[in-house]
Amino acid sequence: MGEDESKHRVPWIDLVRYAVAGVVTVLTIAVIAGAIILSLRPELLQLRVANGYVTVLKIKSMSQPVNVSIYLVVKAINPAGRAAIRYHNATVHFLYNKSQESEITYFDVSPGLLSVAPQIERDANLWSGNLKAPEDVPMEFAWKMFKEQEIKNATVIFKGILKTQISALNYTRGSYTKYSCFPVTIGTSPPQIGADDVPCIVG
Repeated sequence: MGEDESKHRVPWIDLVRYAVAGVVTVLTIAVIAGAIILSLRPELLQLRVANGYVTVLKIKSMSQPVNVSIYLVVKAINPAGRAAIRYHNATVHFLYNKSQESEITYFDVSPGLLSVAPQIERDANLWSGNLKAPEDVPMEFAWKMFKEQEIKNATVIFKGILKTQISALNYTRGSYTKYSCFPVTIGTSPPQIGADDVPCIVG
């Protein structure tokens, strides 16, 4: 009787093993498919220059080298429901107008400042206090800021690699992405609270 029972139990054990193996296979395929979808879908990070204003700390002396400190708040928005987005190796550039030839200066964005979790809006404070004129910034710009003049219809440009998170520690290889933010005002006054943010357009 014991031998007959053992003969009947073995197939059931095999069936359970096959079922477990099947479930594991399906889950593995689902994870891989999800990673592929995340790597192929467009990354949706949105950037806005808060209040449409870039602040330059008042320059007290034009004795060379002139110290120029630039500060702005960028609103980074990730509307995606599942994946975090990282804007990697990003730089921020400041232009007198829309022309690439009118660049004033640029600086690196600190790592991690433009990494945003799903469905989160984050205010990123971008700051560079070690720029010098005339080495890093044109003297013409330094003089304008020294005289507390404003530059209207300026442009802020972001350049970097957008990456999408596919697991706890892994991101896609990403793609080069440039954002253009126009029109922005550059000056030494505090930003006007409540002023409209300036959206940044990809391309």
